[in-house]
Amino acid sequence: MVNALQKIKLGGKKGFYGCEGEERLWLLEINLKVFRMIKGEETTQSIAKQHKKVLKFVKKEVTAKRVALFEQAESDKSDERKIKLTVEAKRALALEKMILCFALVMCLPEDVQQMSDTLTQLEELMECFQHLHLGDVAGRKQPIKDQAAEERKEALRVLFDFLISLLAKANSFLREIANYVFKQFCSELDEESLDQLLKVISIPNEKVAEMFEEGSDDYGSEGEVEDDAGSEEEDSD
Repeated sequence: MVNALQKIKLGGKKGFYGCEGEERLWLLEINLKVFRMIKGEETTQSIAKQHKKVLKFVKKEVTAKRVALFEQAESDKSDERKIKLTVEAKRALALEKMILCFALVMCLPEDVQQMSDTLTQLEELMECFQHLHLGDVAGRKQPIKDQAAEERKEALRVLFDFLISLLAKANSFLREIANYVFKQFCSELDEESLDQLLKVISIPNEKVAEMFEEGSDDYGSEGEVEDDAGSEEEDSD
């Protein structure tokens, strides 16, 4: 699977990178095949259970949002809102692919600690997606509420910190997906995140990795998915 991940290309036509069609990503197809492989093995059932939760979140929260935003962009009569909605839709698409990529990484046959770390990263990404309120700014004539605006600002900060940390990873696949997602959000980059980015690219990768490890210690802190993943949940109950 490692070799397969390295060969995944994120480029494509009309911005629908990694898609079979405009609604279904082939990255989802890969995840579904992996899920079917691991759910029947006793040694990987715990991973399969977490993997299932991620896939169901993607379908319910991320794919639905992305499809709705592209549809809104197509039908909106305002050119200004159409452009904003398309930008937000591409951001949803980028995060959808990043979550699906990390879902695959979680299933790699590595040590338990790495799987746990990847699951933590996935949970942070999913929470980040929810707090970004994608489309709320573009689809409204009035500004979004202060709380939602503050949540979006904090989610962007978390996202940029996460993307910058991926630049220090030895895995080129993770660096590529980080670069792809960053391109969709770079216009939102604030001064603090920009300073962090400049610091990272100016020092060797191994020192960057150590820096982020120390930082993390200080911090401490569609229907096929339901059919395949849902059946496993029912069995476990």
